[in-house]
Amino acid sequence: MLTLAFGLALLTATTPPVAFDEQKKAAVTVERLSSTVAAIVGVCPDGLMADELAECQHNVGKGAAGFTGKTVYLNLGGGQEQFLTFADKSGDRAKLVWSPIIDLGNGLAVTLEKPLKLSPTGTVVVARKPFEGVSDVGLEASDLQRAVKTGQVGIELIGRFGKPWQLNGKEPVRGVVFEWTAARFFHTRSGKVLVEVNR
Repeated sequence: MLTLAFGLALLTATTPPVAFDEQKKAAVTVERLSSTVAAIVGVCPDGLMADELAECQHNVGKGAAGFTGKTVYLNLGGGQEQFLTFADKSGDRAKLVWSPIIDLGNGLAVTLEKPLKLSPTGTVVVARKPFEGVSDVGLEASDLQRAVKTGQVGIELIGRFGKPWQLNGKEPVRGVVFEWTAARFFHTRSGKVLVEVNR
């Protein structure tokens, strides 16, 4: 009985939440984030690429309805280094701090919650958020810190599109809240998973 109880306790302790890849399999991949967000907020800016503009114009007004209740997968790639900092790494846990603003250009953006404000220079301001999760025990803190500093961290998200928002300034910025359930930070050159976070 003691052996069985110990075995069950060990199983409970080591069973992680549903792995990112398993969630990804069940999610709809968003191939063109710019045109998708434009259709959801109901505006198709001229700055979109020709094929993105055509796709947006086809879906505008029904973009939000098309994603209602659907879990989706976003691959944001790199380019978030100015918003991302290393916080901690201990054993198989690591923490990064991210100001989650995905600037799509053309006055479009994605945030993980309603933005705070629009700065005088037209920048969307969001709160910095800690992302703490599982990290390879063999990955050193210095390796993770170096990847962040050199801009070699990409980001993947799983979740659902939430409510659209708009900030008015010299030029309006429109966007949508992405209600994330899982996040993965990976090395853009090697593809190695650096930190995986489940809410």
